[in-house]
Amino acid sequence: MGKSVREIVVSELLESMKDGVVPWHKPWFHLTKLNVRGTCYRGVNRMLLSRYDDVLYMTFKQCGELGGKVKKDEKGKMVVFWKINKIETRNEKGETEIKTVPILRYYKVWGLSQVELPEKVTDKLKAKYETERKKAETLPDSTIEEFLKMTGVKVNRIESDSAHYTPSSDSITMPLITQFKTPDAYYKTHFHELTHWTGHESRCNRDLSGRFGSEKYAKEELTAEIASSMLCYHFNLDTQIEMTASYCDDWMQAIRDHNNIIFSASRQSEEAIKWLSEKVLTDEQTEKKAS
Repeated sequence: MGKSVREIVVSELLESMKDGVVPWHKPWFHLTKLNVRGTCYRGVNRMLLSRYDDVLYMTFKQCGELGGKVKKDEKGKMVVFWKINKIETRNEKGETEIKTVPILRYYKVWGLSQVELPEKVTDKLKAKYETERKKAETLPDSTIEEFLKMTGVKVNRIESDSAHYTPSSDSITMPLITQFKTPDAYYKTHFHELTHWTGHESRCNRDLSGRFGSEKYAKEELTAEIASSMLCYHFNLDTQIEMTASYCDDWMQAIRDHNNIIFSASRQSEEAIKWLSEKVLTDEQTEKKAS
């Protein structure tokens, strides 16, 4: 029996991490990647495409419809999607019920550098990309402290050896910035805890009950790591702060042990960033109207 799509995706990501580089710390991970139709690649597809330089992709059929062709010997890149199957079952009472079962599938796409298109078509696609990219990058142009203030998060800054989010008080505890080697390291940690804060039931409503070593715990930690990296990129902070061999090995082992977390965490991190951007942008607009 061949590998499942999930196993193939995990295998590809682990292969790319053998060199000691996690996908969410690569510059290309943070750039908006689009299908020629204008659809943004999200979640695990963002990770799969982070290994490649292109920002625009198309299927073999789409390439032909645009009057082009795939260059000789160019290999397509994998992207995945969920196909919803409806299955007819019977419950305990013998009644017929229809259940929906999501099944992971994949197809291949080729980047703009891998195809030959008419020059006018290429220029049009590049212009379309710039327009869609600006729409996708929704975080406001502000300082980090302004951004944190606009989120409304409660932060206790004390001399401490621990940074953490406490659900019962719905607050973050942060050591003093002077306790960190660099301001970038401080804010990277702050963004990590801020992401945990978005998991509260009144926000993104994630399950924060996981104990250390469990799949729930690993998924939430990975969610916070990916979202923190995305925020660091937005604010031009150093994302390589914790890039040690052990850091990479830890995540590779977690993904091997729980191969579902890479799918869930990548989706949840996108949702956390979306919630933060909508919250901050809405409050920013309200504040401007009030003034």
